[in-house]
Amino acid sequence: MLKNILATRYMTRPPLSAIAGIGLAILLTACGADIVPTPIPGLPLATVEPTSTPTVEIQPSQTPTFEPQGLLPTALPFPTRTPSATRTPVPSADAQPGTSQSDARPSRPLAELSERMADNAIAFLTSFTEDHSPRASGTEQEKAAAEFLAAMLRDLGYDVELQSFEVDIIARDVPFLSLTSPEDRTFRGIPFTLSGEGEVEAPLVFVEKAFPDEVPESGLDGKIALIERGDITFEEKVNRVAEAGAIAAVVFNNVPGLFGGTLRTDGEIPAVSISQEDGEDLLGLMEEGDVVAKVRVVVETRDTQNVVAQKQGTAGDGKVVVLGGHYDTVADTPGVNDNGSGIATMMAIVEEIADNSYPFTIRIIPFGSEELGLRGSRHYLDTLQDDEIDSIIAMFNFDALSSGPAVGIIGDASLTRVVIGLGDANGFEVLRRQGLRGGSSDHASFQSAGVPVIFFMADDFSRIHTPDDTLEFVQPELMGRHAALAIGLLDDLARQQ
Repeated sequence: MLKNILATRYMTRPPLSAIAGIGLAILLTACGADIVPTPIPGLPLATVEPTSTPTVEIQPSQTPTFEPQGLLPTALPFPTRTPSATRTPVPSADAQPGTSQSDARPSRPLAELSERMADNAIAFLTSFTEDHSPRASGTEQEKAAAEFLAAMLRDLGYDVELQSFEVDIIARDVPFLSLTSPEDRTFRGIPFTLSGEGEVEAPLVFVEKAFPDEVPESGLDGKIALIERGDITFEEKVNRVAEAGAIAAVVFNNVPGLFGGTLRTDGEIPAVSISQEDGEDLLGLMEEGDVVAKVRVVVETRDTQNVVAQKQGTAGDGKVVVLGGHYDTVADTPGVNDNGSGIATMMAIVEEIADNSYPFTIRIIPFGSEELGLRGSRHYLDTLQDDEIDSIIAMFNFDALSSGPAVGIIGDASLTRVVIGLGDANGFEVLRRQGLRGGSSDHASFQSAGVPVIFFMADDFSRIHTPDDTLEFVQPELMGRHAALAIGLLDDLARQQ
């Protein structure tokens, strides 16, 4: 059915170039993209300056990237909540999947379902990528993608609304880094996630990797610090030079190519990243004499949106299960794994269960602006009262799940144990992770609000936030298995009610 819907909609819908001509024109700017997210982190992403590779690394230091964003390591804007005592518990950690005393929903074999889900998911992902990539937050492309998803969900019988909100992004009307002396020259740079704002012009001073003994004792008052990436976090580098009086920071890569970085808290000064090659060019110029640079990080406000769809539960008690995943991408990237794969998997699921009845309400939310710091999921929760949050018995998040050795999960112990049991029963390898280093995704917003969560992901983040995040590297069977296991978990939750 999903394939048929896609075929029908694509025959009648005008091409993306007609819908987003203005956005595409903006895209062809000197820097190669129309915006760069600002206060940020969103899905797999990165970049707190890894020096070794942990079990689940969001962005290895050896992988050049093009934009900041990605999974979020920073604190959320609302305090962590303790779940209400009235929240119905999720499946018991001791219960075996499919063995509930309730006969509300029988267990189903997942192998055949997984194959069908894989076919549906890759069909959607291929079409979605061709017509709706990139989908950077606050652009016409992102809006067109949201409207497309909303129309598909309506076609499947769900009640749908677009939930609009505003985001702050960094404009690209002029370069982030340029020289005014000894020559006029511009560089391709990327503001750090959570960079400070401002436009400054001052001499460059090289402080190596910004260890304490590498910062001049005389300080950096009124200077722009040039820093090499490596060994310590971006946060420590930028904060140290700011404390020494620097009015901006420029960090160049320690491997070839450009990269995107994220700070953990709001920066005090503008901070941008550049390539290793450009950093070495600057060092060469500085050996010949004084170099004066201009750093510009200016924020503007744009509109974005979540897509919120739902189907009411049969029990009438207000309980809700949220299925979520972000549909935005980093600018200038196809965003196939991050996060076309999560959206495609979620759409295959909601198409499969469209005619099913559950005791709880199924709420489907493709989130906008995840790559700017989980903005969509944060905004959605900000619109809810405490009792509405307490009615959410589980949140499933689907993000960057199409490349890796096996199905991966993170989250609530009871939910993950059910999925592992379902995997064992159906011959699917499922790897439970303790967490992510250097990033997060939309489940973190719900988890901080006290909602039990499960994050479906896979371990290979090597191409996310780069132009190489393409269909070539997709493993459809992973999308199918994630989808089948999520449906199995929904069935298990239904038996618990």
